Amino acid sequence: MKKLFVLILALLMFCACSVEEPAMDEPQSEAENELGEGSRVLEGCVFKSADEKYGIQKDGKIILPATYEEFKRVGKLGGKMFYALGYKDGTKAWFEWNEDGMLIGKGETERTLYDIFDRDGNMLLSFPVDDFYNEDGKNLHVTLEGSLYFYAFSDDGEIEREEVYKKGKEWPNLFGFDAVRYYYNASPFGEYWGLADSEGNIVVPEIYKEFETYFGSRIIAKTHSGMVGYHAFRLYDKECNLLCEKYSRIEYYEVDEGFIGIGICDYPESQSPLICRDENGEIMPGGFWFIDENGNALSEHFDIRAVETDISKEDKTAVVTDSDGNITEIPIGDYIFEIEG
Repeated sequence: MKKLFVLILALLMFCACSVEEPAMDEPQSEAENELGEGSRVLEGCVFKSADEKYGIQKDGKIILPATYEEFKRVGKLGGKMFYALGYKDGTKAWFEWNEDGMLIGKGETERTLYDIFDRDGNMLLSFPVDDFYNEDGKNLHVTLEGSLYFYAFSDDGEIEREEVYKKGKEWPNLFGFDAVRYYYNASPFGEYWGLADSEGNIVVPEIYKEFETYFGSRIIAKTHSGMVGYHAFRLYDKECNLLCEKYSRIEYYEVDEGFIGIGICDYPESQSPLICRDENGEIMPGGFWFIDENGNALSEHFDIRAVETDISKEDKTAVVTDSDGNITEIPIGDYIFEIEG
């Protein structure tokens, strides 16, 4: 009997040693997948770590680590909530205006890119975006490196239509230069234009809303409130050399034997965002001057708050109506200029 007991015991020990131990998850891998001390869920899929970074979680488990530096609400689109997380990556175009609203520099600055997620942590787009704009909870505009992408959403929050507006040239009709479209932001005012030569080099910066050509040799480029806070006109020749940038508005009128030009400056006390300065940096008085094709003054300064100017070709007279309704007639015969060729 004793021998039988020893035999059974040996058999049991042999079986226990021959059974393979079940695989165990390493404790640290499980810990790494949890939010950790000091982290908190903000809303939807977004959580914030103890070191002030943002990530994506689901049911307390990390889907994307907390490496993002910004968190913004995109809002509801088609009834479905979306969130944007941003991170620093590369550079983007940068512009600087002085306190009077004049462009004084252009370069590059640090860029933030955003990934967009739904409440479940699903990424909306296959690429990051520079900027986004939620239009009425139904349409989403996003930009990336100057191109605009438009998405329309169904009632259940799914993309049902998309359109792409690529940056780049649109028409080659400004004295042989291409008008180049660029989107600095995703708002309705985000579209701007510049001019490029035949090799693609930007010769007029992409900061203007409109170009107008005059007498076959001049371009007036107009900025817009969406970019710089005011309307301002700058004058270029047909080689895209900057001729004049000191007036808040420039107008040209054709007369029988030539043209009349008017340069207008807002009054400094009018609280206008743009205060005009001359070539020496001195503040110019409000009013207007008659100017030539290069923006140079041909007349004295007229201290008139002009709101409307009519040119009488027959009488060679400018009929100026000011903001109070007063009318002033000014002879213009000495200020008419001709363009050769």
